[in-house]
Amino acid sequence: MTAEWVAVVVAIIAAGTGATVAVNSGFRRLADRLGAVEHQVAALAERVARLEGTLDVLRQYFAPRRDTDQTEGAA
Repeated sequence: MTAEWVAVVVAIIAAGTGATVAVNSGFRRLADRLGAVEHQVAALAERVARLEGTLDVLRQYFAPRRDTDQTEGAA
């Protein structure tokens, strides 16, 4: 009877260890994926910032022309 109890305890410990390893590896994979997503978001934010800068330059370039076109059309 004692050997059966030892076998049960060893099986419980093995199952717990296996579950712990599986959960830890799952969290590692999830953390790796989140890191990759954060990197992609940072790259997109950088591209959006550059596009906003380009749009600001274009607005500054075309704004005076639009104002003069409207005044010439009214006259």
